[in-house]
Amino acid sequence: MFELIRSTQLNVMLILCGACALIAVLLIFTQFITLRRKWIMILMESIAFFLLWFDRLAYLYTGVNTAKGYVMVRVSNFLVFFLTSAIVFGFDLYLSDLLKQEGGLKEIPGRLRYVRLISGIGMCLAAVSAFTGLYYYFDENNVYHRGSGFLIAYIIPVACPIILYTVIRQNKEKFSKLIYISLVLYIFVPIACGILQIFTYGISIVNMSMVIVSISLYFFT
Repeated sequence: MFELIRSTQLNVMLILCGACALIAVLLIFTQFITLRRKWIMILMESIAFFLLWFDRLAYLYTGVNTAKGYVMVRVSNFLVFFLTSAIVFGFDLYLSDLLKQEGGLKEIPGRLRYVRLISGIGMCLAAVSAFTGLYYYFDENNVYHRGSGFLIAYIIPVACPIILYTVIRQNKEKFSKLIYISLVLYIFVPIACGILQIFTYGISIVNMSMVIVSISLYFFT
């Protein structure tokens, strides 16, 4: 099964990018949600789109020994790790808006502020890794390899959503059933795929799952 995914994932990525871009456009004309939540969701869809788009470019340019290949593979991999933390930040904003508008909370839980801070640190670490090889490095053939600190990159995408889930669970009664399901899927589907991806190589199931749950968030909403 993994071989099938590996052989077709570039085409799947392109299809998911198109779907994500379409949802972002549809959100512009959507009238049934508040303006703030609309722009937060557009931000989330945009992050998901660029996350998968640059992940696809990273695969396309790996091993390409040209000046363009050298630049593209490094820029693409940096943005993949950067946007992975950014998507956590975007979901935090979405959850905060839900709790204020639908939940009626005047003050958001402190855990949400901590998650924003941690996701910001994750984006900074992605920049550090681009120059130090913490998460990844490239050999003389311009081929990507996991770095010694690769697993550190998965701490934030796994730990932060779990923290967010504690907030969701605590305020479960403030959400409709469909919204609650969409929040749970958004958190646990990428986490499950992230654990699986630790043991697989050359397959971007985490990033593809993030785009899928981002698309599903719109339909549930």
